[in-house]
Amino acid sequence: MVNSIGQSESARERPEHAMARAQVRSWLAATDFVAAIWTGLDSNFESTIGRPFTIENAIGYLEGLPVSARERALNYFRKSPHEVDTPLRHRLVDLGWIEDYRAPAGSATAVPRRTGSV
Repeated sequence: MVNSIGQSESARERPEHAMARAQVRSWLAATDFVAAIWTGLDSNFESTIGRPFTIENAIGYLEGLPVSARERALNYFRKSPHEVDTPLRHRLVDLGWIEDYRAPAGSATAVPRRTGSV
């Protein structure tokens, strides 16, 4: 947690995230928000999938899911706020699997959602 009003931040739970807190504080200063909260969870990709997390491994994992599970996973990305801007989300846009959340709706640069199988 970073609070711009009281200039407070939480380092109690994850002191190793000092760099993340500094980046969030910098981002927060450039917004109208007064606080930012994040979970700071460790990745479980490697322990669950058996491969290190990379964009290509994540895409391969999504490709291997049954269609209904893949659609649920992609809907998670589709419903995420546009501020959640990650390299994996960029790749999903590039593949046409999700809409281009970075472009205004209806603009010429928006990528339409793919309707066929992923």
